[in-house]
Amino acid sequence: MDLNFILSIVTTFFTAGGLGMLLKSSRRKSAAEARLAEANAKIAELSEDKAQFERYQAELDQMHRTQEIANNHIKELTEQRAVSDARYEEQTQRLRKTQDALAKSQSDLLQEQRESARLRLLNQFLKNWLCKKEFKDCGVREPEQEHKVPYIEPEYLNNDTKTLQG
Repeated sequence: MDLNFILSIVTTFFTAGGLGMLLKSSRRKSAAEARLAEANAKIAELSEDKAQFERYQAELDQMHRTQEIANNHIKELTEQRAVSDARYEEQTQRLRKTQDALAKSQSDLLQEQRESARLRLLNQFLKNWLCKKEFKDCGVREPEQEHKVPYIEPEYLNNDTKTLQG
């Protein structure tokens, strides 16, 4: 056999095996590059997620601070309202007492006016009932009457019936 022939077979064998090995290593290399690209994409995604998480955390902290400020403001307003309500209640009580005193004064005044009117009507009734010098010279005696007229106070003057015999 010829040396060239053997060399060509050996070279073909090594070249085909070398080519296979070369193909296998390039496949591994491309797979590794693909995994590296995937890992880099995941790292980029995770860094975006981390940045978004940090933004959310900052917003949450800001919301907590705002909520605390709002709660303090509500507490202050509630305390002011309590003071205002106490003052309002005190003024309401004073007003009620004043109105009660006014109502009692008005009631007393009305009673006095009724009594005054009753006495004026009684005076007028008695003037008409008694004898007067302008009409007759009767002195201290009763006016002449066919029937003896007793004094009976009218119902509208007083509920008590009083009789005056003269």
